[in-house]
Amino acid sequence: MISMRLAGDAYKRMKRAAQVAERTIKQAVRKASSRVVRRAKINVRQTLNTTGQSKGFLSRSITTSDVPGRGVRDFAQAVGPTAIYGRIHEFGGVIVPVKAERLAWRASDGSFRTALEVEIPKRPYLKPALEEVQPQIEDDMRHAITYMLDDTGTGAE
Repeated sequence: MISMRLAGDAYKRMKRAAQVAERTIKQAVRKASSRVVRRAKINVRQTLNTTGQSKGFLSRSITTSDVPGRGVRDFAQAVGPTAIYGRIHEFGGVIVPVKAERLAWRASDGSFRTALEVEIPKRPYLKPALEEVQPQIEDDMRHAITYMLDDTGTGAE
């Protein structure tokens, strides 16, 4: 059996250090997810709105939210669209009718079209956003860790 006794204000300082570390990491993760959201919104406007007819719903639906969990997952953030069609643009796929025999839509030239299925090509906007801001995220995390490990005991850079 090992026993340890903390003298003076060691316990209070350790507790404060843990609180500073948690707050600093959470801030860095939120900043990272915000960077991805901003870049993804730009990507949607540049890669998906090629006709200029988009109303911007997909872009506006890209958000970030906390991912509940334990331990390391307490610092996780989810980034993605709430628009139901956001996933098909990111990964591509085939759309088939659910409640009718055929899909039907009005084309950009005004004509009426139908099909048994429509293949949507992969047009990623989230993954490229993460890849584009990854160096900035790594730099933010490096700063956060430096801040937490600052040996002055103040937590100041």
